[in-house]
Amino acid sequence: MRKGILEELNKSSVTVTDIANQSWCEYKVFLSCTQKEGQTKAMRIGEAIHMNLQKEVYKELTVEPVNYPDVFYKNAYENILTMKSVVENGKGRELKIEGDIDGFTIRGKIDELLVENGETVIVENKTTNRENGTHMDSLREMHSVQAMVYRMLFKDILEKRYTFKRYYDTNGVSRMKLSPQFIQGLKEIGIKDDMINIGAICLSMFEGYQQLPKISDTLMIRYLDRGSREVIEEVRIKYDAQWLKKILDKDFLFWNKKKSPEPVTKEDSWKCKSCYFLKINKCQFGASYFK
Repeated sequence: MRKGILEELNKSSVTVTDIANQSWCEYKVFLSCTQKEGQTKAMRIGEAIHMNLQKEVYKELTVEPVNYPDVFYKNAYENILTMKSVVENGKGRELKIEGDIDGFTIRGKIDELLVENGETVIVENKTTNRENGTHMDSLREMHSVQAMVYRMLFKDILEKRYTFKRYYDTNGVSRMKLSPQFIQGLKEIGIKDDMINIGAICLSMFEGYQQLPKISDTLMIRYLDRGSREVIEEVRIKYDAQWLKKILDKDFLFWNKKKSPEPVTKEDSWKCKSCYFLKINKCQFGASYFK
């Protein structure tokens, strides 16, 4: 695994959200990695809306994890339930996904998988205000990057460019041990003995990917109003591998330590007005724009 700037940032992987947010403000991504970003009211509302959407179809493993291997098992088990819901009900939410870009481990969570016309469509649910229409182009670029990266990672798994063995080795699954309490809890809810094993559950998860309907080239970004929680708009975009490659080639110059993080330009300084780091006087660039 390539490390680049990750060790300096105390990170083990790059998230899909990190990559998408570079299209908004790369310097903010850097600040978010080096110091904790406070949660704004808008972020709290967005999180609550996502939780409500998740509860509609998402099934949780009811056994409480005690250690990290337990959490790792739980994530894989719940991914299997999500994929089963996609196959049986045509919809699943909150699918955690992992892959590789330029030697870096990439992790993320797909908001929704929806079956349309026999294909699996990746859906990203985004909360915003109706009056944000002025800046929707900038928001859509960031959200398009996110949806396309998810689609790329998903396709890599389906076409076995990112394999179970790669996943197993990258995460050190062979060294993981479930806690006795968690094992007992799994037995009590009827999990078979041969599946009370992290390697076995992860293999089952990778097999589950192959059972899903063909991945669609069409991606959906659904905008929800923070106030009413109603759908404002559903934007459909086509996966564009060449466009995405140009974005990623530029973004990974930062992760490879080949360039410093870039702030927004003066022209885009309107983005700074809602930035947490400007409000706490941690961004000298934003501060200079509003002297």
